[in-house]
Amino acid sequence: MISLGSIWCGTATTLITYLEKRKKGSFWWRDILKLLNVFKSLSFITVANGSTVLLWKDKWNGQTLASDFTELLSFAKDKDISFQKAESITPFIQNFNLPLSTQAFLQFHELDCTMNNLEPNSDKDIWSYVWGSPISRWQKLILKSLATY
Repeated sequence: MISLGSIWCGTATTLITYLEKRKKGSFWWRDILKLLNVFKSLSFITVANGSTVLLWKDKWNGQTLASDFTELLSFAKDKDISFQKAESITPFIQNFNLPLSTQAFLQFHELDCTMNNLEPNSDKDIWSYVWGSPISRWQKLILKSLATY
């Protein structure tokens, strides 16, 4: 089965990061990508390999770290790092500028425990949406159209 949710979210996240940093791209794409945060706010992710998940900006494990761990985020070396890349840096504390404040250290400890409780997995991340399906209706229509060709 094709997982367009993962493909779209990973590609869109990469594209919006590129466009934001370089201020390039057509006006059409920039306008569409302004809606990415709205789209992501309607989603939640079951992390598997972490390749399509932004550690700080995407909602995984029931929370968005950028809003729940604001003090720790201020010490992050890369605020656009993927879950997969952040997890691969060992020790995990190397993702942050040191020394940490007391509050940031407490948040780091909580995040470290959360990440240690996740089982490493080579499967694809699963993006689900508030309407209950891992793919949207237009994605189902595309899949159905592709199946007829």
